Amino acid sequence: MKLKKSIQTGIVALCATIAGVSCTDTWDEHYSVNSSSVAGVSLWELIENDESLKNFKRVLDSCEFKRVLASSQVFSVWAPEIDEATAQHWIDVYKAEKARGVREDDNSALNQFVKNHIALYNHQVSSVSGKDTIVMMNGKRMTLSADMLNNDATIEGTPGNAGNGVLYKVNKTLSFNPNIWERIQADSVGDNALDSVYKFFATWNEVVLNEEASVQGGIKDGKVWYLDSVMTFNNTYLYSYGQIYNEDSMYWYSAPTNKVWNEKLPEFRKFFQFHKDRGALVADSLQNHYAKLLLTYPTFFNVRDQYKEFNIEQPDSIFNTSYSSYNYKFNVFEKPFEANGVLAGLTSEECSNGRLYKMNEWNVPLLKTTFLRQLDIEAEFNDNYSSVPLTAAGREDSIAIIVSTVDQGVDTCRVSRGRFIRVSDNRTTARKNQPEISFMINNTLSNVPYDIAVVFATPLARDTTEASKAEAQLKRQVTAKIRFYPKYDSNEMHKPNNAVTIGSKIDVDATKMDTVIINTASAYKNGVTFPVCNYGEPEARVIVTLQSLKGNDGLLKKGYAQELYIDEIIMIPRIEENK
Repeated sequence: MKLKKSIQTGIVALCATIAGVSCTDTWDEHYSVNSSSVAGVSLWELIENDESLKNFKRVLDSCEFKRVLASSQVFSVWAPEIDEATAQHWIDVYKAEKARGVREDDNSALNQFVKNHIALYNHQVSSVSGKDTIVMMNGKRMTLSADMLNNDATIEGTPGNAGNGVLYKVNKTLSFNPNIWERIQADSVGDNALDSVYKFFATWNEVVLNEEASVQGGIKDGKVWYLDSVMTFNNTYLYSYGQIYNEDSMYWYSAPTNKVWNEKLPEFRKFFQFHKDRGALVADSLQNHYAKLLLTYPTFFNVRDQYKEFNIEQPDSIFNTSYSSYNYKFNVFEKPFEANGVLAGLTSEECSNGRLYKMNEWNVPLLKTTFLRQLDIEAEFNDNYSSVPLTAAGREDSIAIIVSTVDQGVDTCRVSRGRFIRVSDNRTTARKNQPEISFMINNTLSNVPYDIAVVFATPLARDTTEASKAEAQLKRQVTAKIRFYPKYDSNEMHKPNNAVTIGSKIDVDATKMDTVIINTASAYKNGVTFPVCNYGEPEARVIVTLQSLKGNDGLLKKGYAQELYIDEIIMIPRIEENK
């Protein structure tokens, strides 16, 4: 998958204040921006001695923030006057989540209220010209002017300067604008909720020490310890597909509701039935992971990465964060807001870093996704083919494979990647002489019918000499066979002499680039289905063999030739969309 890197927004976690530590030059340099302070008085004391802030103080105290604002770390606080009921609400939220084992960094009372009113550093409004942007402790960006914060709350009275920062009083509680991640986290009740997708994402959470932003206190027992530890939140899954927790980002995400999750997960699991030789635990884990990945990854959209002509109101197309110009047909969705579009009919919830959409019906075209995309197997790559004949008497060196490079100036003979192969047989005995080649097919899914197409090249793609023109007039005829695991717990795939015939006596027109479906046998006209998934495995579990005419076949006297010219093999999934 394509991994897009961007700057992470750290979530600050404060360690317990070390008793007796005084302000140092290093500490002030790390935190202080504008030092206009009253020595010996802390922010906590200013709040504690202001009767109008008694309810705000109750919340801070109950949420264990007294020690933070009484420490020597430097902050700016915008304190609202709140009533007892509001204070009690946030106290109850804090205690309830703490009792459930919710981490401090994820506690709603801290993130949505306490840290939404406090910022690191000493921000003096007297030095603000126009509007400045400040970052609150919960990562939210707010605008600061001489008399207002975030165009929302009015600053009242005179700022209170303390030894560890500045205290402002504001006329109202600051609005909390959740980001996409926070909205998903909070939406947890009912079929229309998102707790299924949240629980999956949360399994990838991690918190790591940001050594550069942290303040070292010295070395003890050979290990560095910190006066202040700045922790960075990361989610390895979201880091790869959509950093919807990052306040600096601009994402749209369409999340499957619990209803969609419960309907589609069993269906998608069937696509990833791995062979028993992976081991029961590994196979089950892979099956779950890929099914959930298919449910969640296709609808992360980074708005800033779209084409320059992207119309945010009515885009002609939108590509997701896994899009690659190398496979430009996949992970891109046309007319997303129009009928049957990937975002059609969905209502967005505005977030601090983009939009959250919720889909109550699966509306993602599976054939546009990485998993169920068409597979193109280039014939000329050594790892993609084998020249060992199926017959036990055959020898590998009997089959000659010649790779031809094509002049792409001939548009009517356009060849994939400008190369194709010529397959012939060097054996002189007519009944044994039979050009044959086998292709290793990787990344097939289980329980998905595939049409198998072969793009046969024409000799005219190589050159337009008289010899090539004459050779192009000769038809080809092939038989197609396939080997795979008959069941997910089969000990081995079909043996060469038991390869399944999926098409016989298939004519090929050598005067043109001829794309031919080879699963023509009545049992396989609706596609070839494999019981075993091969996604991401190094060894192929499907092998397709093409056999030409034998040297003693009477058709060779009727305008047919033996040599095969092959450009690529194409595996085309056959599924019904939006079902």
